[in-house]
Amino acid sequence: MEMLLNPERLKKDVQVTAYKRPIKIAFLISEEESENNHLILDEIFKYSYTCWAGTRFLIIPFGTNNDKNYLEWLSFYDADIVYSYLKLEKEKIEEIEKLNSPGSLLEHKYGNERKFFSVNIPFYSPIGSISTIHSPEIYAFKRSNSTNKIINLITQFSPKSGDRFVTDNFGNRINVNNYLHEVSGFFEVFCLSKERAPDNNNADAKLIESEARILDLLADQEATTVARLANIHSEAFNPIYHDFFSKSFAIVIGSSVQDRISFWNYRHFHNSTYSSLGSLILTEEHFNNDDFLKYLGKYLNNLNFIGEHGHNYVSLYSSTISKTKLKHIKEKLQDFTYNNININSYFSEKIYPNSFFKLNTSLRPQDISKLSISENPANLFTSGPRHLKYLPTNFQSFGSGHFAIECDIDRHNNLSKYSNVIDTWIIPQRAYISKNFGKDFFRISRNKIPTCIIGNIFNPFNRNSNNNEILININLPDDLMVLNTLLSQRNLYNKDDSRYKLDKPRISHISISDKGKNFNGVISLFNHLNIASNFLTNNLWKKVFQDASQRNGKEDYIYTLFMFEKFQQKNKELYISIKNKMNFKNIDESRKYLAACFKDALNILVEYKIFCPIHTWSCEYCGYKNIRTVDSIKLKNNCDICEKTHIIPVGNEFSWDYLLNKFVHKTMVEHCGLPVLWALDYIQNSNTINSFMYLPEVNIFYDYKDLSQLNEIDLLGVYGGVLFAGEAKRSADYFFENDREKSKFLDVIQQINPDEAFLIFEQYSEDPLNVEPTKKNMVRFKDEFNSKFNNIILKIITFEDFLNRNHSVVDYGAQSRYVCAFLDTLE
Repeated sequence: MEMLLNPERLKKDVQVTAYKRPIKIAFLISEEESENNHLILDEIFKYSYTCWAGTRFLIIPFGTNNDKNYLEWLSFYDADIVYSYLKLEKEKIEEIEKLNSPGSLLEHKYGNERKFFSVNIPFYSPIGSISTIHSPEIYAFKRSNSTNKIINLITQFSPKSGDRFVTDNFGNRINVNNYLHEVSGFFEVFCLSKERAPDNNNADAKLIESEARILDLLADQEATTVARLANIHSEAFNPIYHDFFSKSFAIVIGSSVQDRISFWNYRHFHNSTYSSLGSLILTEEHFNNDDFLKYLGKYLNNLNFIGEHGHNYVSLYSSTISKTKLKHIKEKLQDFTYNNININSYFSEKIYPNSFFKLNTSLRPQDISKLSISENPANLFTSGPRHLKYLPTNFQSFGSGHFAIECDIDRHNNLSKYSNVIDTWIIPQRAYISKNFGKDFFRISRNKIPTCIIGNIFNPFNRNSNNNEILININLPDDLMVLNTLLSQRNLYNKDDSRYKLDKPRISHISISDKGKNFNGVISLFNHLNIASNFLTNNLWKKVFQDASQRNGKEDYIYTLFMFEKFQQKNKELYISIKNKMNFKNIDESRKYLAACFKDALNILVEYKIFCPIHTWSCEYCGYKNIRTVDSIKLKNNCDICEKTHIIPVGNEFSWDYLLNKFVHKTMVEHCGLPVLWALDYIQNSNTINSFMYLPEVNIFYDYKDLSQLNEIDLLGVYGGVLFAGEAKRSADYFFENDREKSKFLDVIQQINPDEAFLIFEQYSEDPLNVEPTKKNMVRFKDEFNSKFNNIILKIITFEDFLNRNHSVVDYGAQSRYVCAFLDTLE
């Protein structure tokens, strides 16, 4: 086991929910009709059938008029690996990265003579389909529930060129390099041999002489197929619901490239429980053989349960056969089955989802483990996929290979607004960021959580490998590391990855500015961003801060209760509004309620060290104004200058004054931290997913050696998996009338390339006459932004608009014991 360097003990254990699933692979090929493309499909089918859930791999024909539809399907499918048999142009690579961001985007290497078509995915070897052979789901097809019967698999040795009935529909290998042979005590095989085999050949196989006999064996449930093994336990691939495809079994008639792709992809519209797999591909010649039709009808009668309203349906498809011929085939087949045979109006079209409105968007598998991290980084052991437990001990090697785990990780730097809720790592879908979470992590899934690929590799010297102890390395990064990676390592992939050729970022690294560090210091006083915002953006305390700004900065900012009272809004309209909101009987109760709110707020601000209670007196002898904090005051206090004793008054003669924290004032007012605070709070509150992280006022550097080359951005972070960046300013008119500010903003957004950009202002303008012109400038700038950035959403928000849309607050930042005591006095 790898030793971790200097792991740190966490203050609190971090929980990880691990969702185990098969690896998802999408293949990109040309739909052009050619022998090479058929050979490519042969290799894709062969490879896929050897993999766990390989029937759920997706084949996407590129270079057609339907690229957009297939790219939407790719985005929904959420491939871990995209393997292309086409040379991808930069534009397509960027589109795939934007929509899917797979862990690997590979282009096939054909070799010098361009005759090598076998799938070649380095570093990762998915768990084999043979690993499911002892699953209870396999035994469900047998007439008897006994699990001690030997499984029979269908195979075919060395089919002639063009003979693809077995290889396309059912598969004939569990290893790409070898045909399927019996494994004594594990499974036996029925082998299709249309010609008499030599006596010394295939001695371990039970020979069958016709394709019809295969359908007979499957219909009678005397055998199963490699394709069935490659289909079960694929719950992670939720079937796509389609108004037509999901309601019928498909028979694709033909042998064109389009026909073969349609047959394969049709299975995505059905779940893994169907023994029929949802589709067959046959040739026109099959329907000239009544014996074959007899057993095809039996196959459909016994195994097809796809349909609705108690009826089972079969739809015929073909890109090469006319509708007239299909009708003739339909009539012939209908005589052999009680399934309803249909020919739809779109029988010759490509098969793909035409609408994603009804798609099931939950991609979470059902195989879940709970892990706990007590130190960072951590090495944890987890079990393999649950179906591996059914493998006999002496056949554990058949469960070797890689699988994927989507890890829902609690954030150790939890910024949740709620005390009983812990945020999780929900981050933008960019594969290059995944290594922040450990060397095993491969990409960020469509669920926007870190995904790793792990597993045990087959060792011929240790055939009894333990699939229940698989090591996973997890690192918990800090927010700066994650955001720095998002900005400075975009498109930094290895040379074998097609994205290696994409443009690299100009940004070398980022850091929190001094203003940002001060901002973090203020937030730390409140413990939470939203608590700080509730207080410091409240109108009462904003007025106090504005008043302090008008004073001499060299003096202490001291306030009395009487001075605080002057800043409080007190008018009949407010009292009536509070009365209506709180269901009070009269406005006198509103006054008492506000008084209780003020006491609560001031007490909490004292607790948070925003105000410090002090006692002041002017020395009777030297006239010096002395200050004593609540922690240092005594009954007898000496003057700081002449040391003349001062005895504190008692009763009504004594009252506390309140000293405003200058650091807080400087950060929030002089450094314009209030707009940043409100902006971040607004963004967090607009998030419906419990995941939020941010950096305030960030320095952006372009050269490690020359730190003078820098830029700044006020807002940077992630909410709900969306990367955001933006500026927060006091007045909108200053920004929109300043060409330099606008140009700088556009330049920084181009470098950061966020999902969303924000411009947040406290007000339109201090001059009421300038409000409407500012709004027009805002519209013009938004049009300019949208014309420059197609994939970035710009959001412009002003605090005053927000307040106008939302009713005025009815407290001064928080409610506590004084408000509770007042409410208790009411009937």
